[in-house]
Amino acid sequence: LHTFWYDDDLIGVYYFEEPRPIEQVLDELPVSPEILDVILRRCLKMEIGEANALFYYTDATLIVADPLKTYNGLPYLGVFEND
Repeated sequence: LHTFWYDDDLIGVYYFEEPRPIEQVLDELPVSPEILDVILRRCLKMEIGEANALFYYTDATLIVADPLKTYNGLPYLGVFEND
């Protein structure tokens, strides 16, 4: 039996009524400007130019079983090291 748990204190969720430019949405992330730029480039590569929701988890030990799966309609962008 495998038990999965996570720490609620490490989760961030943002929701906006209307889509906004991705740069504006990513400004909500608690990351360095350098990492923010890396994440923005990943979004643009994935053709994500605007969004109305953002979900992140700040635990480096989290393992994502299926990184190609969407989670409640949100694509998984990856793991980023925050300096």
